[in-house]
Amino acid sequence: MPEGGTENMRSAKPVKRAVFLVLVMFVSAGLCLWGDEASAKEKKSRSGRSGKTEKVKYTKSPDGVPALIELSNSRKDMVKELDAETASYEKVKAALDGDKLFRGMTAEEARKRFGEPVNVDTWNTEDVTKWVYKKPSKDIMSKDKVYLIFDKDGKLEGWEEPK
Repeated sequence: MPEGGTENMRSAKPVKRAVFLVLVMFVSAGLCLWGDEASAKEKKSRSGRSGKTEKVKYTKSPDGVPALIELSNSRKDMVKELDAETASYEKVKAALDGDKLFRGMTAEEARKRFGEPVNVDTWNTEDVTKWVYKKPSKDIMSKDKVYLIFDKDGKLEGWEEPK
């Protein structure tokens, strides 16, 4: 396995988990509404045959409460992930601002000190790995991020902050 391969898999884990949680939320929300939509359409079509207008009454879906509980739990997991991202970013930023970030630090030391990066990119060559620490944001181009750049031996060779 190339250098940084396990780091790429580790960094993909939080991203995959976040995508999974978002999918669970959408499916759960759909299950809650699906039963109500079906019963509402059925009532509407019955009233259409007789020509009378019938007030549509929504009923509870049998899956509604468990689906809402799952949605709530997945939201808590997402908030926990976002809080962890923020904490990691703030640790890296504080180390950078306090001149406590140093070249030669190993990737393992950085992971223990700052937590998991949001993303780990291996550039076109296998010689350089870039870790991304950032604040969660709706704006993907947000400048609230720090890049830690590691050489092929897993030693910190530099960092960047978008201006």
